[in-house]
Amino acid sequence: MSKASADARPQLAGMKFLVEALLDAEGSGKVVRIGDRTQPGRRYALKFINREGPDDDVDLARAKAACEASAKLGHPVPLRYHDFRVKRKWVWFGPGRGELLMEFVPGKAIDAVPDLSLDQLVLIFQKVASGLAHMHRRSVRHGDLAPRRILLTRTGDVKLLGYGLAQVPPALREQYKGERRYMAPEQIRGKILGDRTDVYSLGAVMYHQMTGQPANVGGRSKGDVEKIPLPARLNPAIGASLNNLLVGCLQSDPPKRPETMYEVSQRLDAIVTEMGLDDSLLRGVASTAD
Repeated sequence: MSKASADARPQLAGMKFLVEALLDAEGSGKVVRIGDRTQPGRRYALKFINREGPDDDVDLARAKAACEASAKLGHPVPLRYHDFRVKRKWVWFGPGRGELLMEFVPGKAIDAVPDLSLDQLVLIFQKVASGLAHMHRRSVRHGDLAPRRILLTRTGDVKLLGYGLAQVPPALREQYKGERRYMAPEQIRGKILGDRTDVYSLGAVMYHQMTGQPANVGGRSKGDVEKIPLPARLNPAIGASLNNLLVGCLQSDPPKRPETMYEVSQRLDAIVTEMGLDDSLLRGVASTAD
């Protein structure tokens, strides 16, 4: 993305907007849908991140990092983060609230869509892997993959939310607990995050969604693949190619995983072809009212 196109992104400064609906009140901040009064029909999502103490600094840093990372991307899967600012109540009290302006996409997180079939899940993760491969080519890693960060739209498109953690300074990143069930062993140990860290996390999310059982639970918290039941044993509908991909992604030793997210994306493309799947399977699945 060129500097000119990045500079043309919507800005919070001077925007006159109307809050239309509450979208989410969980997690690190409240998210609302807003309408731009100067451009009828133009809608965005706006996230408010309150700073009530030092522990909230990591959430502010993640929002800032996501906005900066988004300017590098030009792919339909990663959600677009347009602008971020910190509003101060009083200078000597420091930051009061962060505001993150995002693309608004009607849809649902995949863990909120009931009864997704294996075919539909394969199509969803094919798109996620394509988006992640694009991000990695631009030196943007996700670092916080989870089902709630994968959005399925009413038209069958897939959006990837919540990236930016890997771009946060390590001292702040250590404050973020995240969802350990999807973290790679090296991330749990606080090591540097690499491309293969996202490969593991994607494998963990796929494994959970396709088998109904998390890969990282109890004695398997280190991610040892020999202690994880083979995916095809838990879900006999999982074919050999998909089973092998999941097992490869979930290797504890990073060098034993697929080398790049592009390789994962290509293998999922081949699996989609092998299974004879079509994107029409996703249309209307996540239908939701405004």
